[in-house]
Amino acid sequence: MLLRRFIILLCCCFVYHVFAVSTFIDQGKRAELFEITEYTMPNLKIYMPDEEFIKFKNAFVHEHHNKFSVVMESMKSFIKSYFIHFKTINFKDFFPYDHFEEILPELKIGEDGFPGYAIEDVLNGFDFNPEHYNINLNEEEVAQYVMESNPYYNINRIVEVVFSLELASHHNLEELYYLMFPITDEEEEEEEEDSIAIESPTTETSELFKTKKAKMIFELNGEQNLFDKITFKIGGNYSRSFQKPGYNLKIRGEKDLYGRSQFKLRADSNDPTMMRTKLISDIHNRLGLPSVSSTYVQLYINDEFMGLYTFNDAYKVSWIEKVYGEKEAKNLYKCDTMEDLLPKYFDGCTNENEEERNNTSEWIEFLTAVEHATSAADLEAIFEIDHFLYEMAIDYLTGAYDHIQNRHNYYMYKQPNGKWIYLSHDFDHDFGQMSYFFNAPVTTTLRKINLLKILIFRDTTRFEEILSDVVQRVFHPAILFPYIDGIKTYIKPFVIKDKTPDAKGYYPGHLNTDGIDKNFTLEQWDAYSEFTNGYSDTESYGLKYWILMRYRFVCDYYQLECDATYLDENYKFPVVTELDVDYNELILLDKPLDDEEPLTYYSSEIPTKTFFEIVPETQTQTIDTITTTTTTVESTPTKIIVDLLDDDITTTTVESTPTEIIVDLLDDAVTKIEENDESNTEEEEEEDHATSTINEIKTITKTIVMIQSTILN
Repeated sequence: MLLRRFIILLCCCFVYHVFAVSTFIDQGKRAELFEITEYTMPNLKIYMPDEEFIKFKNAFVHEHHNKFSVVMESMKSFIKSYFIHFKTINFKDFFPYDHFEEILPELKIGEDGFPGYAIEDVLNGFDFNPEHYNINLNEEEVAQYVMESNPYYNINRIVEVVFSLELASHHNLEELYYLMFPITDEEEEEEEEDSIAIESPTTETSELFKTKKAKMIFELNGEQNLFDKITFKIGGNYSRSFQKPGYNLKIRGEKDLYGRSQFKLRADSNDPTMMRTKLISDIHNRLGLPSVSSTYVQLYINDEFMGLYTFNDAYKVSWIEKVYGEKEAKNLYKCDTMEDLLPKYFDGCTNENEEERNNTSEWIEFLTAVEHATSAADLEAIFEIDHFLYEMAIDYLTGAYDHIQNRHNYYMYKQPNGKWIYLSHDFDHDFGQMSYFFNAPVTTTLRKINLLKILIFRDTTRFEEILSDVVQRVFHPAILFPYIDGIKTYIKPFVIKDKTPDAKGYYPGHLNTDGIDKNFTLEQWDAYSEFTNGYSDTESYGLKYWILMRYRFVCDYYQLECDATYLDENYKFPVVTELDVDYNELILLDKPLDDEEPLTYYSSEIPTKTFFEIVPETQTQTIDTITTTTTTVESTPTKIIVDLLDDDITTTTVESTPTEIIVDLLDDAVTKIEENDESNTEEEEEEDHATSTINEIKTITKTIVMIQSTILN
C-alpha cells in the first residue's frame, strides 16, 4: 500500500513537472537543450590541463601594474564612445551661437555645425597606462584622473562650456544628455577565431584567459555527455569587473549539445534575482519569436565548484545554421555602436562571418532603404516589421533600454527569404533595471531613431495592436507571477548553495577578489523577486512590482481589456520594508537623504492605483501646499538649471566630475524652483504646476543617474 502511494505521488510530481514546462512555452519553440533542462539542474564541468588552470586562476590576480586595467579598459571604451557620439551633435542647430572656435576650439566645429576632430587623435592624448597611476587610489579617483589626462580634450571643461550655452527653443536637455553621455557596451562576445586574441597592448585584462585545451562533461539526470574539444574563455567586458565573472564556451569538432554549440555562462551579478535573463528569453520563446534561450547550470572547473550560472545560447553563424538552415551565413551583423540604422553609421555593426566583412553592399543597401523610407509600407518587403514591433513591445513592457535604443546588444540578420530581422540579446538590465518609470507611454520612453520614427512614432496603431497581444499572451500578472514562483522554487536550493561561503569565507566562483562585490543575500534575492524594490548598479525594481505597475498603466493608458483583479487598488502585495528602496526621483541615489531632514508623503495618481513617494519637506512648505502663479518660459525648471550652469561655470573646480557638477546644480535648481512657486488660490493650477515641475526634474534626474552609471561602470 505504501509503495502504491509512493508511485502515485511520484507520477503526480512527474505530471506537475511536465505541466509546468509545457504550459508556459510550447514544445518545439526552442532548442532541445532548454526543454530538457527546464526544472532539471545540469552540472557543467570544464576540465583543462593543470598549467592552463594555473593561468586561469592567475588571470584574476591583479598585481601593481594591472590593478586598474579594468578601469582603463572601461574608460577607454567610454571616452571613445563619448567622442564618437559627440560628433553627431549639430552645435549650430542645438545652440544659437556663432563663435564656437573661441570657446570650444578643440572640437573644430565646421560650417555644417558638426565637430571635425579625429577620434584617434583624441584618444592618443589620454593616458590609459595603469602603471602611471598611484596604487593607493580607488577606481573612481583613477577614472577621474584618466578623464583629465588629455589637457586639450578635457571632458569636464567641455561639459561645463556646453551646459553653459543656451539651448535653441526646439531642443531640450534630455536630447543633449542622450547624445553626450552614451552608455558603453557591456558585453564583448567570444571571437570566432580560435587563437588567443590580444585586443590592446596597454592592458592585460583584454586577454584575461582563453584556452583551446579544455574538455567538457555535461551531466543531466545521471547521464554524461563528453566533449573533448572546447574553447573556453573569460567572457564579457563590464561583467569582468565583478567578483564572479562570466564565461564563453564553444564546442568544436562539428558537435553540439542538444542542438547548440556556442554558449554564454553568466553570473548576472547586477541582477539580484538572477531571473531577468531567463524570464525575458522565455517571454520571447513563448511568443514564438526567433531568439536566444536560457536555462541554469551549476558550473565546475577542474572539479572546483563555481556556483550557479545562467546558460544561454548565442547568435553565431552556428546558431543561424540550426535555426534557419543557412550554412556560413553571409549577413549576420553584431551591432555594438550603432547610433542609428542609417548608411553613415554602417560600421557600427560587424559581420560575424569574417570572410564577408569586406562585403557590406547588402547591409548598406538595407540601411539606405531605411533612410529613405517614410512609412512601414516602404520596408514591408525587406524587413520583419511585426517581429521588430514585438521586440519593441517587450522592451517597452519590461523597461528595457539596453538594446537598440542604447545602440548595442542586438544583431541584424538577412534571412533566406530576403528579409532582415532584428535579434535582441543580453537581458540582465530589463524589468526596470535602467532608471525607467513604469507610468510612461511608449512615445516618451523610446529614443527617436529613424526606424522607430517610421514604425511607431508616425502611427502607433500597429504597435498598439501588437502591444495588446503581448499583454494578453504573456505580460500578465496571472501568467508571469506563478511562473516566477515556479522558477524561484526550482532554483532556491541552488541559490542557497551559490550564496554559501566555504570554510575560508570565499563564495563559489568569486575569483576576481578585487572586483565589484554584488553578492546579494538570500533575503534580498527572495524579496527583490517579489514586490520589494532594491538597488544593484542602478534601480532594480522588484520583478512582480514592476510587472504589476506597468500592467496597470498600460491597461489604462492604451484602453486594453485587462484582469480587474490586478487593477484593483485594494490588491494586496507584501513588501519587506527593511530592504525596500524608495525610488524618489527627486533625490539622487548617490546622495542619501539626511535622516534628520523632515519628510512628507505626496500621492501621485496612476490609472488604477495611488502610489506614494517620499520627498524632502522644506522648512516653509510641503509638496501638498505648493501654490503657483503664472510661470514664464524664462523660469521653467530647465531654464533655471541652464542659468545655474551659466552662473556657476566660473566657480566649478577641475576636481568636479560631470556628474557632480550636474548633481550640485540640480540641488540648487530644486531650491530655485521651490522659490519660484508663489502662492495662488486655484487648486487645479497648483496640482498641474507641481506635477509638471516634478516630472521635468524626474526626466533630468533619470538621465543624470544614467550618466553616473556610465562614468563609474
